[in-house]
This record gives sequence, C-alpha cells and structure tokens, in this order.
Amino acid sequence: MRSVVVLLLLSLAIITTASSRAAGSFRDDDQPEVSVTAEASPETVVTGSAVTFTLSITNDGPGIANGVTVLDELPRDTTFVSCTTTGTGVCRGSGRARRITFESLMPDVTETVTLVAVVACHVRDGEELGNTASIHVSGAHGSAPAEDLGDADDNEIVFVTVSNPPPVVIDSVLTPSLPWPADHQMVDVAVGYRVIDNCGPVRVTVDVTRSDATAEAPDEVSRDWEVVDAHHVRVRAERSAPASRRIYTISITAVDSANQSSTPHAMTLTVPPASD
Repeated sequence: MRSVVVLLLLSLAIITTASSRAAGSFRDDDQPEVSVTAEASPETVVTGSAVTFTLSITNDGPGIANGVTVLDELPRDTTFVSCTTTGTGVCRGSGRARRITFESLMPDVTETVTLVAVVACHVRDGEELGNTASIHVSGAHGSAPAEDLGDADDNEIVFVTVSNPPPVVIDSVLTPSLPWPADHQMVDVAVGYRVIDNCGPVRVTVDVTRSDATAEAPDEVSRDWEVVDAHHVRVRAERSAPASRRIYTISITAVDSANQSSTPHAMTLTVPPASD
C-alpha cells in the first residue's frame, strides 16, 4: 500500500513539473519587442509636391508578435495619396489617419510601410510638418486591437521642412510704352508680365502712382489713372510743368496662397515733352 502511495506522489510531482515548464513558455521575457522607425523623403519638400514617409516595423523577438497595428497620423496640411506595405500588411484608414495591420510578425523580421502625401500650396516657406506613427501589439499583452494613438508599444515622429518661395514677376512690358499724343485724354495701356510660382493660385495687384506730382493735391493726381484689371490700366496723356513731362509708375505685386508677396515689380510710363 505504501509503495502505491509513493508512486502516486511521484506521478503528481512529474505532472506538476511538466505543467510548470509548459507555463514557462508564456513568461513575460518571451514577449516580442516591437519597434517602429520612420524616415521622410525628401527632407525638404516643395508645396504642391509629394513627400514619402517610410515606416520600418521590427520584431526583435524572442516571441512572435500577433495582431500588430500601426497607426499613422499624416502631417496637417497634407493630402493622403497612397499606402503600400511589405509582407502581410493591410492598409486602411481615412483622410490623414491611416491604420495598417499585420496578422503576425516573426522574430528578427522587419516589414515596411510606405505612405505618400502631397503638401498643400498654402503652407508657408520654412514651416515644419510632423508625421506621427505608433505601433500596437494586441497579441503580446492580450489587449484589444488599437483604435487610437494611446497605449502604444512604440512611437516615432519625423519632420519635413516646407519650401514655398514667394512668387516672382518677370517679362514685364507696357503697351504703348509712350502715351501719345499729349492731348489730356485717357489712354488704354496693356500691362504684360509673367508670374513664376511653384504652387497656385496666385493673385496679382496693380498699383499706379505719379512720381512727377509735387504741387498737385492727391485727389487731383489720382484722377489721372484708373486700374481696370490685373492686365490693363488707363492713364491721362498730359505733360506736367516744369519738366514738361508726366511720369507714371506701375507696380505689379503677386501674392501666393500662403499670403507671401513678391517683391513689387515697377515699370515707368512717361508722357514726354514735345521735343522727345
């Protein structure tokens, strides 16, 4: 009878030891260590152009990472274009909030997520935009799938600098260049020019002044011209004493969607003396 009891005790001890070993396969130190790194290309992006964010998702082991979710918040003032992944990744989400899932990630394996977005035209030159990525492993801790940026296993933010130089006015010409004859009548003048800007829309303003007006009252001087639109003005063809010439200055200024102004581009229009 005593030998039977001893055998039973030994059997229980073996079962308990085996159970302990089995339970040991789920120790915390067997949990996967998952991380995310991010890169941006180009690091300086021109407004209206695309920027690519590359996320590297790595499982440093020792265990398998199940239920891996990457949440990515694209920068403000950008528009989502595309999302691609390596491995079994699936891209989802809407707008700037993107959600990429991997069913599992084996130890010592890196998968890549590539996100492309376009920077809006109205972002000012020199501003920095940040892309935020976070990684969540539901299988590692038995938690529910990630739905927001909180409680991340790891997160990363990468910045790009925006290039948006102000517009430039070139190739300006006035037609006619000499209002003639000097008969006190209003003359139609075409204002020709080109505006160079990397990203529209651009609005143009045209201003007219008289540089020869010294003794006349401002309200009298202002009646000598009219701005019709951004490419047409009307000026009075009349000479001025004592120089016996009248000089108009026509300035063109271009303003982009970031409210950045070009350097005013000035041209002169002269009603010459009769001897000219």
